[in-house]
Order: sequence, then structure tokens, then C-alpha cells
Amino acid sequence: MIHHSHTLKTSSTIDYIDRQLEEKSGNALIEDISITRRNIVVFETMIKPLLPIFNDLEKGKYPQLNGTMTDYWSNLLDHVQKIWERLEDNKELIAGISSSNESILSNRNNELVKFLTVITSIAFPFVIVNNLYSMNVNGLPYAEQPWIVAALFFMIFCGGVGIIAYFKYKDWL
Repeated sequence: MIHHSHTLKTSSTIDYIDRQLEEKSGNALIEDISITRRNIVVFETMIKPLLPIFNDLEKGKYPQLNGTMTDYWSNLLDHVQKIWERLEDNKELIAGISSSNESILSNRNNELVKFLTVITSIAFPFVIVNNLYSMNVNGLPYAEQPWIVAALFFMIFCGGVGIIAYFKYKDWL
């Protein structure tokens, strides 16, 4: 029979995972959550069939098993029910922790996408101007002027600052 120590171990594992949620992320935490969920399901499949058996024993449904044990079936049923309730609580806790972990991972992914979008947006004016003036074509405006490089860098800088200002205005940064 499953002892309270197994459900206590599951509870302490859930507490550990909950503490690690802020410090640790990625595959290790997802693996811990997954293993704990699996363990809870295994414990539930072991405990669930015991509930009706001990309930029947407590009610005296099997006279050949009652005798001197009659007084103990109620206690055993209470213990099994407490284990079942604890497993149900742990199942809810690990589901909440899993949901929190998914939210944290989603938020981190959103931050990464935002960062990459900003970098791409800032680089966009540089790429356009660079591609335009790196072509071997005669007749590009001001291509022969010595100040064109400084002017192009200034335009690229202004374009990047403008994009950052627009992102700040839209509250995307």
C-alpha cells in the first residue's frame, strides 16, 4: 500500500519545482513537471481501486474478512481517502505550476521576438542604403561626392533613432 511518505515526497517535489520556477527554466524544469505529473497519475491509479474495496470492507460486505479487523477498516479507509485527496490537491498544484511555467516561457519568447524585431528594424535603413550604394551602377545620386558617406551614415542613424522613437511612442519598448 502507498504510505503517506510517497504523497509527502510528491508534495515536497512540487514545492521544489515551485521554487525553481523563478530560478530555473527550460528543459530541466519541464522534465521535472512532466515526471511529477506522471508520478501523480501512477499514484492515483494505485489508490483509486482501493477506495471502493476499503469502503465495502468498512460496511461489512465481506463477513469472512471482518472479524477482528472490523474496527480497522474505517481507519484504513480514512487514510486511503486522505492520500487520494492529497493526490488531487497535488494534481491541481502541478497543473498551476505548469501553467505558470508556460506563461514565463511565453513571456521570454515574446521578449526575444521583440528584441529581434527592434534589431531588424534598426538595421533596415542601413540595409536599404547599403544595398543601394554598393551596386556597381553609374549615376547614383551624389555617389561621386566625398561627403556622401557621412550623409548616408547620418541618414541611417536618424532612421534607427526614428524607429526606436516610434516603438517607444507605441509603447512597444
